[in-house]
Amino acid sequence: MRHHKYHNHNSFTPFGQIIEDFFNKSIGDIVGGDISLNTPSANTFETDEAYTLEIAAPGIKKTEIEIEIEKDHLVISADIDRKEAAPEYKRREFDYSKFTRRFKLKDDINLKAISASYDLGVLTITLPKLDAETVNKITKIKIG
Repeated sequence: MRHHKYHNHNSFTPFGQIIEDFFNKSIGDIVGGDISLNTPSANTFETDEAYTLEIAAPGIKKTEIEIEIEKDHLVISADIDRKEAAPEYKRREFDYSKFTRRFKLKDDINLKAISASYDLGVLTITLPKLDAETVNKITKIKIG
């Protein structure tokens, strides 16, 4: 249930009220759908040699992050059990206590050479590409 403030519906809305209304909405309220603020943001880029994936994960220890390959997906997850007393936040925009992100892997990725590092709250995963000969190698299949 969502509580709404009473608004006097006159023709003039103070600028401060517009700002307050905007910042008290979730992303789902603005764009629709079930977008979660509890899912870390991701950047991806590609070079000739590899794909790189960066995940924003502030406040998470690298030992709390799991990276797995499930079929043709790279799965990044964390399940953090915070036992210490949390402060009473007035507003909290990031709290990655539990999340899972899935990324479809392309066929040209060398699964055996994937590496990951974690520095300053950013998880960086490097997905090296297979060489062109290996990716485009066509084998004949005999019909028995």
